[in-house]
Amino acid sequence: MPLRSSCGRRLASPRQRGFTVFELLICLGLVTLTAALAIPMYFERGEVTLEHAALQLCNDLRSTQNRAAYQGTETVLHFDEDGCGYAALDGSAGSKGRRKLRPVARRYTRDGVFEGVRVLSVVLENGGRSVRYQALGNAVDAGEIVLGFRGETRTIRIERGAGQLSIFDSSSGWSDNGL
Repeated sequence: MPLRSSCGRRLASPRQRGFTVFELLICLGLVTLTAALAIPMYFERGEVTLEHAALQLCNDLRSTQNRAAYQGTETVLHFDEDGCGYAALDGSAGSKGRRKLRPVARRYTRDGVFEGVRVLSVVLENGGRSVRYQALGNAVDAGEIVLGFRGETRTIRIERGAGQLSIFDSSSGWSDNGL
């Protein structure tokens, strides 16, 4: 005999409530399959990978600038000659009593998400391959860094002083105001 509520409605039996484990496994399997197909297809789009690489470079430039201000020492972000990455170099080796900061380094050939991205050119006022920040965090040189991936490019412009960063040809329109 079915269970009834106080107002006469029929209540679901315990077997009719919720989902079975099998039904949940089927749903999880479908979600996993969809994600396994969709995520690689999303990152196969060149503009997505290149846009994220440009945003990551801007974040790393800002991190290097903040490191210079925090440590009170000149800090540089140096770009490798082969165009495969960059690393922050600073004068913190001799600083005592300061907290050890996480290194800023990126090697596109080792990073699966950015594999194939290259630093095509580094054009700075100092003529070198390093963006320099003074001990107070001011950018010493203005210039442009061009990233490339599958025939597309993104140009990151650095302004002298506050170090304002802009990404040209950006699909996100990202820009910041420096320090």
